[in-house]
Amino acid sequence: MNGIISYLDSQRRHVAEFSYQRNGIYLRFCHARFDKGSVLQGLQAQLGIDPGETFAAGDNYNDLPMLRREIARHLACPVNSIIEVKTAVREGGGYVSEQVGGDGLVEALSRLSSARDANSGQ
Repeated sequence: MNGIISYLDSQRRHVAEFSYQRNGIYLRFCHARFDKGSVLQGLQAQLGIDPGETFAAGDNYNDLPMLRREIARHLACPVNSIIEVKTAVREGGGYVSEQVGGDGLVEALSRLSSARDANSGQ
């Protein structure tokens, strides 16, 4: 996959607005301005939700564009995420769960809910 990515990166400068999203061994070809971060920002604008009210979680390369504090204040990932995702979540002040997959997201949401309850005095 690294060889394929290297080749795509060397060639995509010849094609305006061409990009790709990587998820493990899979690639999705797309417009350069279309990724999970830009889509989440579009949803926020449509629904009138700001980043401070947004939770984003992911586990692979294609999730990295949305795992930034300027897009979502509350970041999380399960323990089985790739290193780059864990790093992005930690650097963004988020939570790396000790659980795998969906169980990790449930743990992260429970933790967020508990912290919100504690902060509101409930």
